[in-house]
Amino acid sequence: MTARPGRPAWRAFPFGGAQEFDRPAGAEAMSVETALATRRLVPGMSMASVKGLLGNPGAYRQALIGADTYVCAAYGKLWVVYRDGVVSCVRTRLEYRERYRTDCHCAGNYTTILNAD
Repeated sequence: MTARPGRPAWRAFPFGGAQEFDRPAGAEAMSVETALATRRLVPGMSMASVKGLLGNPGAYRQALIGADTYVCAAYGKLWVVYRDGVVSCVRTRLEYRERYRTDCHCAGNYTTILNAD
């Protein structure tokens, strides 16, 4: 396919877990495996299911908000937030909120939330 002057050429990419795609290099980049796994993470998944996809997290944080227990697990530049043992949301970063007095939750800046219930 040829591009018109001043316009990019469009290419079709098939859907599939094995496809490769361009990503920026550097510390901020998410690994290809993690990026593909985030497509498979859905609210309601158990901790064991996420561990099967992504392995062991690099760090944990915990919070108690009302009657709900939150656990935030770090996978590189990705945070999986569990509420009462199941995935509640997937975030690019955690944000402290005075209302909850913690940064382990699914509220706040929605541009940092990739997937939520």
